[in-house]
Amino acid sequence: MESIYVEKYTFIDNTIILRIINPIQSLNEMKLILVDSEQKFQQSFPINIKQIDFIYELTINLNELNLSKDFKYQCKLYLTDPNSIFYQLLFNQKSRNDRFTYRFSDESRSILYLNEDNQLSLLHGPTYDLTRQFNEIHNFKFNTQFEISSFEIKKDSIHLKLLENDLLKKEHVTFFLRERNSSIYYDLPYQLLENNEIQMTLIPFGIDFINVISRWDLYIEFQTDNLIIEGKLVWLDKMVESNSERYLPYLNFEGISEVTQNEGGLVNSNIITPYLTLKKEIAIVIRPLQFLFNEKYKSRISVLDLKLNNSNINIRMNLEILEPVDYTIKEIRLKLRNKAIESEYSIPISSTKLMNDINEIMFNFDFTNFDFIPFYWDLFVIVTINNEDVYIKLKNPVPELKYSINKNILRYETVLQDQYMIYPYVAGDNAVAFCYRERADYETAPYKRKEKLAYFTYKLFKPFFDKKDIWLGYEKFSSTAQDNGYYFFDYCYKQNKHKNFYYIIKEDAADIVNLEDKKDKVLKFMSFKYMLYMYAAKLLVSSESKGHSYDIRIQKGHLKKALDEKRFVFLQHGVTALKRVDYVFKKTKQNAVDLFVATSDYEKNIIKDYFGYDEDEIIVTGFCRWDVLQDKSVPGEKEIFLMPTWRSWMDGIPEEEFIQSDYFKNYVDLLTSSKLKLLLEEYNVTLNFFLHPKFMEHLHHFKATNDKINIYQFGEIKVNEFLMKSSMLITDYSSVAWEMYYQKKPTLFFQFDIDKYTKFQGSYLDMEKELFGERSLTVQDLIVQIEKYIKRDFKEEEKYAEMRKKYFKYIDQNNCERTFKEINDKKEYLYSKNKYKTLYIRLRENIILKEIYRKGKNNRLTSKVFIKTKNALRKD
Repeated sequence: MESIYVEKYTFIDNTIILRIINPIQSLNEMKLILVDSEQKFQQSFPINIKQIDFIYELTINLNELNLSKDFKYQCKLYLTDPNSIFYQLLFNQKSRNDRFTYRFSDESRSILYLNEDNQLSLLHGPTYDLTRQFNEIHNFKFNTQFEISSFEIKKDSIHLKLLENDLLKKEHVTFFLRERNSSIYYDLPYQLLENNEIQMTLIPFGIDFINVISRWDLYIEFQTDNLIIEGKLVWLDKMVESNSERYLPYLNFEGISEVTQNEGGLVNSNIITPYLTLKKEIAIVIRPLQFLFNEKYKSRISVLDLKLNNSNINIRMNLEILEPVDYTIKEIRLKLRNKAIESEYSIPISSTKLMNDINEIMFNFDFTNFDFIPFYWDLFVIVTINNEDVYIKLKNPVPELKYSINKNILRYETVLQDQYMIYPYVAGDNAVAFCYRERADYETAPYKRKEKLAYFTYKLFKPFFDKKDIWLGYEKFSSTAQDNGYYFFDYCYKQNKHKNFYYIIKEDAADIVNLEDKKDKVLKFMSFKYMLYMYAAKLLVSSESKGHSYDIRIQKGHLKKALDEKRFVFLQHGVTALKRVDYVFKKTKQNAVDLFVATSDYEKNIIKDYFGYDEDEIIVTGFCRWDVLQDKSVPGEKEIFLMPTWRSWMDGIPEEEFIQSDYFKNYVDLLTSSKLKLLLEEYNVTLNFFLHPKFMEHLHHFKATNDKINIYQFGEIKVNEFLMKSSMLITDYSSVAWEMYYQKKPTLFFQFDIDKYTKFQGSYLDMEKELFGERSLTVQDLIVQIEKYIKRDFKEEEKYAEMRKKYFKYIDQNNCERTFKEINDKKEYLYSKNKYKTLYIRLRENIILKEIYRKGKNNRLTSKVFIKTKNALRKD
């Protein structure tokens, strides 16, 4: 690319002036071009040129560029001649003194600066985050600390005093919170009270983030001499004698921080607590109260023994409180792990004080004495400290016990009534927990023996199977063949893309008919060949998590261990936007993936920002199942597809509670509405209701009083086919909405429980501003919207059509092709990652190394080294 060198530039009164000494001949005919960093935005503008002797001055008035003040632009400046040849504008190296030379314009809220290649660039956007974005681009920060002389909580606000009161006289003073390990900022409004006391209310912050477990640091930022200064607030003079003294009272404003049981039994468990870090910096933590206690009052706990005799379980453990406080060990609590249902049982203990202030605790209980509901139950020691009941989770089983629980599966299982079972397992945080669930048909001794035989067969013939380069595809519960997993497998099979690509499905699954022409590549779930190929597979490719290829509830065994080590390409079940799932698929979590498929740059940024994946771990290729989408709606026989998603806070809910829920009542009111019935009959429209498979056991409670309404259950229909033949979709937060949007068909969002959804699930997009369809909060309003679209002949509104380019990078039938190419291009990387990951897992599961790591984490000197080493191994 050609270059033009700029000798000098100024930025005054919203006008950029560039001085050029060695222009080219066609300079007078050139235009200015702005090209953004991702090359999605490009705009040309005329320039004014004035010649003085051999010097040319180019004048650009930013007012003429018509850049939106509410949108961020990060652009490089170019000149282009009549032949469309681009010339980059470079600053004269000989004249340059600073690496980052820049100019500010408050009026236009723009920054003119030199990038790392010495090219003139423009950054434009809202003032409040413009300077921060500039800092992030260049690491151009003046970071320091600013001391405070007092810090306290009064009702719903932080009150503090700066040691240097003159700071408040600086330009553009801002206080803000920055989330740890994130790019999220939150500006805090403040007031200056008497005696230079600063008050910052946390109510707006609390409303926005109370449902997000997170940690934030408090900063001050101001401008001086054209530089941006930011720094953490630190209370160096504060004397702290114990860990618990670092924590201030949690905020006590109604509806935000109180741990109360609300309507429907919902528990608002998160609280907002300001505290001092170990460096005495001001920070805020948002997390459940019981976990805050564990953070405040340091303890050391280990489970020494766990014995099961029929349904009676005996546990022996040690507990040491590391804080210099008086405490009483009260009892054990067995607590349901559920966001919405509060259920726990008290268990008496016997406690003996040993040397070095260690307490030996023993307790026992009978499973048959408690009413369990699915799925997970945790054990806590309740310790009373300063009149607070502190929940300390039972963690750290000794290595021999952990090995025994994980390996001797049948020994620890207890079968309860109605084919339900309960058993202990060691969770990801090394806690001893229990899983209560229905026993599957294949969870018997013969299947376990088959699993072991497959394992030893694979080990015996490992070189042979490894050469086969086996890929495995599957879908939800290994029961369907109609999602991205199936369509990618179907494409590879028909195009002969990968010889040893197999599809897992249950023998009694309704969708097995879709695989009739591909029988040679079908693995029947839980067959010997299935188990053998599960051990041998190099890559899993699916729209669901790895657990769906086996059983998402089984936490132990040879096959589960092998599954954990597999490399995984996540095709996704739905676009990541309407439902927060980073707590499941975050890069640091157990269900982390190795290659993440996205449908747009918008979604890719969500995955990067919230899940923590790197650029090369995300591929923007589109969804494979979209390749077959086509409009199959029939004129004169219009159909509406009603497909709500499930609710995480209703997971495992008993039947009597389900029929009292808002979910059940709202959908029953809709299905039995006399107004809807008349509407469907008058316009000859059919409504098809499909209940989410997680609620399948409750389907019999839904009745239709109208022959224009059909009710279907999981496995009866192909969702893709119904989306194609329907003229409109009604959903709540389900990702199937994107299917209809891709087809340019309208969607109505029925969000009667949006407050609960926001609290317990959350969304990445703004439900009030970014939805691509009408939103209803009541049955009555939903029926009004249904009537409106029926009368419009289900034509999509223009304002929603215009949003489509933001949410889809491609709208074509080449998604499978792009996806395979990306996987194939990254195959060696994935396979080499497999080797490194196996090394990490081998080290992680070594009993001696695990014990050294566990003890080293409790030592301040060694913990950082251990954690950095672990993260480096995982990253590799």
